[in-house]
Amino acid sequence: MGDRTWVNLKCRKSDLHEVKEIIDGPPPAWLKGGDDGTDPFDEITDEAPDWIDGQIYEGNYALFTELEELHEAGIPFVGSSGSGGDYGPAVFACDGKTFRHLGASWNGFPFVEICGNGDMRPEGIMQSIREYYLILNQADKLIVEKLHELRDGPDRLLDTADMNREEPRETTEIAAEIAEFAEGE
Repeated sequence: MGDRTWVNLKCRKSDLHEVKEIIDGPPPAWLKGGDDGTDPFDEITDEAPDWIDGQIYEGNYALFTELEELHEAGIPFVGSSGSGGDYGPAVFACDGKTFRHLGASWNGFPFVEICGNGDMRPEGIMQSIREYYLILNQADKLIVEKLHELRDGPDRLLDTADMNREEPRETTEIAAEIAEFAEGE
């Protein structure tokens, strides 16, 4: 065991078993400790029917290796971590394809280090921060929103309002509303 710190992690409930195995190891490791095996969290901080947000109190090196494994497994997730002995706080996001892990301020924003000569460190940090926010937004959509297109087929056009409906609207219904609105302008 090495340096330990807290890690906040938000993911889909449908991915929990795989997240648990990556973070806590194969089932025998956590079943022996009396763990019920439902999630890797020491505390659940927020939850909805399709997603869960929790905190792990003592993540070894902020679970960096495990976060890379979640990325390799194609699991979307977002989160943050505290500082350790030789690293500061961080924010991270993965949309199931791309993973970004950045140093952060204490209030959770990615930071830019400015050198004495005015150069930013590390090189390319602004692009990495832009990419982080794009990945964060995409990952949060994948985690939080119901993916009706998986259930209803790719011929559906969905907007945010559709995510709260029992039955998503057909593309033609949405197109008619847009045309009606445009005529009124």
